[in-house]
Amino acid sequence: MGEHDASGDCTTAPVHLATYACDGLIIATPTGSTAYALAAGGPILPPTLKSIVLVPIAPHLSLDKPVVLSQGALVEMIVKTDHQAILTADGQNEITLKDGDCVRVQAGPHIARMARLQPQTYFYQTLMARMRRAE
Repeated sequence: MGEHDASGDCTTAPVHLATYACDGLIIATPTGSTAYALAAGGPILPPTLKSIVLVPIAPHLSLDKPVVLSQGALVEMIVKTDHQAILTADGQNEITLKDGDCVRVQAGPHIARMARLQPQTYFYQTLMARMRRAE
């Protein structure tokens, strides 16, 4: 691995899921999955799904596919690095992590309420329209 590569052991209690060796790991809810996680190769998840998605960024010699976890899953990531790693939530408040630090992530019990002025099918219609524009 290169000078600034980091890895980590990822579990979803109590099962060891993977040891990631990558430039970063996106942990997102469905609301966040259609932005950064999708750009990194993650799946499209409808906002009504109550799950968490894990998307490795530039993985090397480790699990390279996104993983969708069930509702209520607790993700634990033990950092393995010779230098430091950075934890950020939505690009805000960088926290420096060092070797052996543990990050725990679980979806909260509260649902983000959004005003919807379109029919129930708005999510897929809007998504497909945006994808067609990007072609």
